[in-house]
Amino acid sequence: AGVGVGRGFLHSLPSLLLILLTVSSQSRHGRHTKREQHRKSQSSSVPGRWRREPNPNPVALTEQDAANQNYHRENKFKPEFLDCSKLNPVVEEEAERGAAVVQVKARDKDADEDPDSPAGKIEYSIVSTNKNFKINAETGWLSTNTMFNRDEPDRDKKVQVTVKASDHGRPTLEDICIIFVKIKDINDNPPIFDRANYDVPVAQDTDVGSQIMRVSATDVDEGDNQKITYELRAEKYPADIEYFRWDEKTGEVWLSKKLDKPVSSVFVLKATARDGGIPPKSSEIDVTVEVKESSNKPPVFRQGPGAEIELSEGMVDYSNPIATYTADSQIPGDSLVYFELVNGRTEQTNKAATFRAVPDPENQNQVNIYLAKPLEFEKVNSYTLTLQVRNNPDLVAEAQLNIKVKDENNQSPVFNNIESGSVLEHERAGTVVMQVSANDWDGTYPYNRVTYKIDEKDPSLLEKFHINPDTGTITTNVEFDREVKEYYALTVIAEDGAPSSLLKNGKPNQTPNKFRIVIKDKNDNPPYFPQQDYTAEVPEDADIGSKVIEVKAEDLDTEASVTTYSIKGGNLGLTFKIEPQTGFIRVNKPLDYENINEYTLIVTALDGQYSNDTTVHIKIQNRNDMKPEFLQDIYESELKEEEIPTYPILQVTANDPDVRERNSAQNITYFLDKTNDISSHFAIDPDTGALRIIKPLDRDRPNGYPVWSMYVYAKDSFIDETGERGPSLENFVEVKITLEDINDNAPFLDMPDGLVWYENEAPGRVGELIAEDYDTVDNGPPYVFTLDKDAPKDYKNKFAVKKGPNGKYYLETLGVFDREEKKVYQIPVRIEDNKGMAATSILTLVIGDKNDNPMKPGASSIFVYNYEGRAPNTEIGRVYVRDPDDWDLPDKTFRFKEARRFPYFDLNKDTGMITMKRGIKLKQDVEEFFMEFVVEDPVHQQVGAQAVTANVTVTVQKIPQEAVVKSGSIRLDVPPEKFISEAGGREKLTNLLQAYLNATYVDVFTVLPSNNGRTTDVRFAAHGSPYFPPEKMEVNVARRKTDLERQLGVSILMIHIDECMYEGVECEGSCYNELEIDNQPTLVMTNTTSFVGVTARVQPTCGCPAKQGISSCDSSPCLNGGTCQESLTSYKCVCPDSVQFGPNCEKLAASFRKGWTTHKGFESCENTSLSFVFTSKKSDGLLLYQGPSPNTIVENVTDFFALELQEGRLKYFLNFGDETWIGELEKNVADDREHLVNLRWSNESVSLIIDGGACSNDIKHCQLQASRPGGNSQFLNSNGPLQIGGLYFGEDRLRDLSAKLGLSRHKMPLGTGFAGCMKNLTVMQGSRTMLYSLGNPADFSDDESYKEGCDLEFAAAVVALNMNMNFLIAILVCLAVILTAVIVMALYRRRRTTFSDKDIDCDIRENIINYEDEGGGEGDQTGYDLSVLRMMAGCENGGPVLPGGGLTEKPLPPVTPGDPPDIQTFLNSNKDRVDADPEANPYDDLRHYAYEGDGNSGGSLSSLNSGEDDADLEFEYLHNFGPRFKKLADMYGRESDSESDQEDGSDNPAFFPKPSMPPPGSESWC
Repeated sequence: AGVGVGRGFLHSLPSLLLILLTVSSQSRHGRHTKREQHRKSQSSSVPGRWRREPNPNPVALTEQDAANQNYHRENKFKPEFLDCSKLNPVVEEEAERGAAVVQVKARDKDADEDPDSPAGKIEYSIVSTNKNFKINAETGWLSTNTMFNRDEPDRDKKVQVTVKASDHGRPTLEDICIIFVKIKDINDNPPIFDRANYDVPVAQDTDVGSQIMRVSATDVDEGDNQKITYELRAEKYPADIEYFRWDEKTGEVWLSKKLDKPVSSVFVLKATARDGGIPPKSSEIDVTVEVKESSNKPPVFRQGPGAEIELSEGMVDYSNPIATYTADSQIPGDSLVYFELVNGRTEQTNKAATFRAVPDPENQNQVNIYLAKPLEFEKVNSYTLTLQVRNNPDLVAEAQLNIKVKDENNQSPVFNNIESGSVLEHERAGTVVMQVSANDWDGTYPYNRVTYKIDEKDPSLLEKFHINPDTGTITTNVEFDREVKEYYALTVIAEDGAPSSLLKNGKPNQTPNKFRIVIKDKNDNPPYFPQQDYTAEVPEDADIGSKVIEVKAEDLDTEASVTTYSIKGGNLGLTFKIEPQTGFIRVNKPLDYENINEYTLIVTALDGQYSNDTTVHIKIQNRNDMKPEFLQDIYESELKEEEIPTYPILQVTANDPDVRERNSAQNITYFLDKTNDISSHFAIDPDTGALRIIKPLDRDRPNGYPVWSMYVYAKDSFIDETGERGPSLENFVEVKITLEDINDNAPFLDMPDGLVWYENEAPGRVGELIAEDYDTVDNGPPYVFTLDKDAPKDYKNKFAVKKGPNGKYYLETLGVFDREEKKVYQIPVRIEDNKGMAATSILTLVIGDKNDNPMKPGASSIFVYNYEGRAPNTEIGRVYVRDPDDWDLPDKTFRFKEARRFPYFDLNKDTGMITMKRGIKLKQDVEEFFMEFVVEDPVHQQVGAQAVTANVTVTVQKIPQEAVVKSGSIRLDVPPEKFISEAGGREKLTNLLQAYLNATYVDVFTVLPSNNGRTTDVRFAAHGSPYFPPEKMEVNVARRKTDLERQLGVSILMIHIDECMYEGVECEGSCYNELEIDNQPTLVMTNTTSFVGVTARVQPTCGCPAKQGISSCDSSPCLNGGTCQESLTSYKCVCPDSVQFGPNCEKLAASFRKGWTTHKGFESCENTSLSFVFTSKKSDGLLLYQGPSPNTIVENVTDFFALELQEGRLKYFLNFGDETWIGELEKNVADDREHLVNLRWSNESVSLIIDGGACSNDIKHCQLQASRPGGNSQFLNSNGPLQIGGLYFGEDRLRDLSAKLGLSRHKMPLGTGFAGCMKNLTVMQGSRTMLYSLGNPADFSDDESYKEGCDLEFAAAVVALNMNMNFLIAILVCLAVILTAVIVMALYRRRRTTFSDKDIDCDIRENIINYEDEGGGEGDQTGYDLSVLRMMAGCENGGPVLPGGGLTEKPLPPVTPGDPPDIQTFLNSNKDRVDADPEANPYDDLRHYAYEGDGNSGGSLSSLNSGEDDADLEFEYLHNFGPRFKKLADMYGRESDSESDQEDGSDNPAFFPKPSMPPPGSESWC
């Protein structure tokens, strides 16, 4: 009894200790009750704890749930298949995949004892190596996984599958079932004739009843499907069939009627072979019987082996004949015969040439049949050979030989199941272990009978195991013990049923195989823990789910059981949980050191039957997880405004809950929020929390507050048990300062809308004056209003401020007002408060309009751009009449004079607003409508015949989508109404752009208000034939910005409108622009001019550019003449073969020799990557640049990017708006080789890699990684184009650019032009990838410095100029000699006497017959002479030369550099001079001066005929033909594309050059 008591006490001891520990913890916890109550009373805006909690309400399994979930039963029994040997499933050949075959069933006795036990759950699977079948793991239904073919060539007559049934117990037990599935034949093959056609010669005198031929066919199907019947018919001449009869079973054909057809006649018959299947299948073949001469007889076989022979499949004698035939030609005097062994169309008819026929070398009338290939009974068990013999008259006889193949025992058994077997230990003898199976592929019994036996080499195994010789089932003879031996290797021999024909040893064929038999374990040992006590520590801020410790139990039963773990006790509040399978203890709920600092857990390990316990001690470590706590929820103070006390106004105090002792140092630091404007008025002592005022506090509006409220912050500093300082935690408390008012604000008028007084009214009271004071009521009303003493004198004569009887003040007028004289008065009114503080405010008085003036006729114009003709009903402007009154619109009515002429327009009769209807039809792209209206005003009796007329000219132009998409843009510092109305701003801009761009057509189609109407966004497009790219137009505008601003009289704020330029304004992160086009136009209306433009506005979109989903040819994605081909989901571009093209036919390569090109620039994306390949011919050169130019700088934006070669090394410049980052690689890449460049930047880092980062020496030579450029900006914000190869504004202006940007010159690239080749430029931003077409730039320098395609010889030409100095001096000397010779000859010719007034060297205004143009002067060969208008180029005094050689009396006034060209003065002066010349021609007829060939019937041969107007002489479209037409474009266009040093705007007719430059008028008119 004593022992029992002691043992019980020991068992209860852990529970008692746990109870004591719990009570101790609770009592210790009681000391914090007040503190917890105080914490809970804190404001909800200040959370009490700081902790990461993925799941705020974690749910843990109870100990009972864990025990139930992890309960496992012992696996006592293995599954057993039911009636496996009786399964004989059949499936039809060619059955679809998934066809049901048979359902196998197995039973496990574990399920009888406990239906819920995993040991009784059976799962079926296939263990065969083939994939012919599949099985449902739960139901056991076996189905096909392929389509079987029973016939040739597969011969799937019987297919084996091995199925396994496994349970889910520990250990896993299984059983095997081998199933043979019979493939049932279907009639899926038609009969096949043994030859392709039958051509049979028959002698004319052949006896009736003689066999003339035999048709033969075979069918590879089985049974009735293989039985063949034959039919013969004559299709062409049905009566011919009477000459023949046939046997429908054998196919033999006899002559049934005497042949009475002439020789060479042919019977055309059709033979049909039909099988016995349902439905039957058949084949047909042509049979021709030719009638031969009667004297000729067919050959005849004299000797043969008979109709059938038998050969063994093991026969390998290929040298001795298997059969011999002799034949007689039956042709007297001609015994020659020809033998042929016919190869049929099936294997049974010698398709594979298994047999061959060889003529006997000694007897020409004999043939021998030989075996040519091995026989295989299992494939073909019989052959039908057809031997033909033919004589010289081409008569034929046939003999058939049937060869039966005799089966031999030449196949050994093959095991098809080599799975391991298993049996539980301690099972009784006779328990089934496994079933083995082998196949013997011989064709007949007993060769294919398989029996099994255990190898007798190891007698001990014969004592332990037994095998059924017929079924292969292995059973036990003894009871096994796993602890003695875990597995056995059992060799099983499979043998067939007859002596082997291969070994010829009188024994059957045998195949041994070794099988692994495993003795399965049973659960007969309990789990145990290596330690009885475990200790762990975990910080109190550990995340929920974090690991604390792993407790692992061991079990000698490694297979028979699974150990699961649960927490049995000590888990207060379910703070911890344990993973049942692994023993990992994890945090389940938030830990709190201040609440419980140690736990003692009892952990149980259970293997399903046996269990064991251990103890786990978990200590909680203190961490800084509690925010500082302020002693008060809010701190308040009061004082007068504008005062700065010398003492602290209050003191805040906070404690750290993590520090238990309140008397200990709390390590709290106090601070204010520096980003808060209110906090800038205060200062706080970081140690004591004393708060002071350092800047005056204003109580009053608009910048002050009666109560100033802000937050004071407290930050703790905590050192944990390890001595490490943890992260600081912060808290805050609100501080309120209530201010007492002082009278520091004067009153002011609170009348934002002013007052209205109508014109022509008699003097009187206008309205009450209302004032406001930011001070309190004590320092405010009542107010005293007076007219300011400094008001203008006429104001004092017109207005007065008087006090009414109610104490209120009013404004009164002293005279009559006329609105047409002045519309608005700004009246100064002085206001004084009750304490005497006063100030003057401005009262706005509007003189109201009265309809006191009659209207007069008016005219206005409206221009409308209709985008793609899609505009809905749109108001386009009002009818305008001249009327000084502007408030009289309600008195007027409007109507069309002839409304029926304008069916596409509506008029509002009350407002005069004209509306253009949806779907307006235009006869041409631009159409003008002249509309007349009648306006009536009954107030002035302007009705009926007295009504006033007005006309409006409406111009409507349809503009295509391409123009809008390819448009350029600028932002002007002017409201849109002023831009439209004053000096025709839009029309002037159109003309200037046409001159700048040298374009045939320019459309300024968008005028939109921006920045709340203060600025105007303008979009424009230009084209000759194709539309100009926007970058080309914007670059030209940038070059001439100064002249454009002077001509328009406005400032250009931005070229290429970009709404993402200012970082963080529209988007917090990345930003890109999208052009949104609205079908609803935008109206900008003034009195006489209105403009209705396309609503095309740039909208900022946050993020990086998204991938453009172009999947069809509708958008014409193929460039450079590529052809677009649609596919189901996408498209493909078929490009010309001349150059290297991209997927959209982009020209991927370009060559530079100090030239430049421009392309579309980058967006403001946080992650941008570039890659390209280049080859350099120079050690210096700018590769890429995007950023501002001197004329396109946007205020406060300095971002730019550049990649440049300097002394052969790549130099990378990047500026995000603050600091310029510069990186350089050390590798020399100016080596005339191709180099791959990968460049990237993000808002965190930058990188530059060349040639894939492969460097032979140092990685720094070809890889560069760094942090992003310094400063607060994080993105590249640039609206400029991407410039490649150089700068369009020239490297000389980089110094000006850096000065305007406020950057050092060395912080920018050198800008030297690049000489080399570049290709495959690819830019990726976000998910959008852009492959640049370098051969199609938006703009380029000229064709001397740029060329599409990669031409290194072209690029090398610039290097060739770096020649030897001596050679250069020699060239200069030669040039000097030539120049001297030219000057001498010029002086000589200048002093030479003039022989005639027809001297062509001096006369360039001669009669047109002297011009070099063909066809000149056809009509005036002798009649007219223009020498009267001749001027001498270089002659003295510039006067006309008379025949006598002297000058006229009045010399021509010299042309001064400042004079503009004046052709009228020039012609009149010369005409007056020649009038006095007696020898001059008296006719002043200029017809032939302007037009060559006038009056000539032959016409002119000139290639450039004069047109009817100047439009015929506009060749601006030549600029769009590319660099090959550049010279022609420069000759005939208005402006050369070539760069020059001319001043901006010098090509504009309205341009006035600097005085130092000769004006255009100074050139010689010679």
